[in-house]
Amino acid sequence: MSYKHYWTAYGILFLIGWIHRDISSGNVLFYNGRGILGDLEYAKKFDLSVGGRADPPTGTPFFMAVELQTGNPIYHAPRDWEEDETEPQPSSPAVRHNFQHDVESFFWILLWVSLTRIPDQAIANVLFDMSDPYSLIARYQVLLNAGGKLDEALRGLRPDVAADLSNALRIMRWALQTSYDVRKHAFQAMETYTRVYGFFRRQLTTLVNDVPPGRVALRKPPTPPPAS
Repeated sequence: MSYKHYWTAYGILFLIGWIHRDISSGNVLFYNGRGILGDLEYAKKFDLSVGGRADPPTGTPFFMAVELQTGNPIYHAPRDWEEDETEPQPSSPAVRHNFQHDVESFFWILLWVSLTRIPDQAIANVLFDMSDPYSLIARYQVLLNAGGKLDEALRGLRPDVAADLSNALRIMRWALQTSYDVRKHAFQAMETYTRVYGFFRRQLTTLVNDVPPGRVALRKPPTPPPAS
């Protein structure tokens, strides 16, 4: 149920034209039976006419949109070589933080919870291993489902939750990739963000109804070491 609260809170930001820019597991809180979306330190009005060519990346790497981490857009416009060129010239604009990047962060949080916080699962977790240099590449492959990487990651889910979680995550991944491809480089096209936001909201509502409270008792993260 708390996930619906987070999504409602983000919906308010979306309606007033603001992006959060730091959606992570540490900023989706649970208090007194309700989910709270916190930490608006980096939030700002979505306006591509303000600022430089690219935004400095903000947020937690595991939950940050892939193209913000790589600095390369997911969508690449096709371009023919000119006769006097020895290699294709870049045709993609600089990456600027937009609404879909916030939406993608919710996808990574849900995937992280599914793979690392459900007890009685044995999943090799390269996607969220800070010490593994392959982690970012693996998340990029999951987003594009290259070689069935998302399906591979979901194979170790516990049988009683595998069907519901896998179906929701596959549909969300498809919605993200499709939205990037449909939008191309029209980053100010608000209707494209409305579609992917609405799509995620419907999937989350379905998932909450299919996996009622109490069905899965999540494993708490390890206690951080005391400050030295």
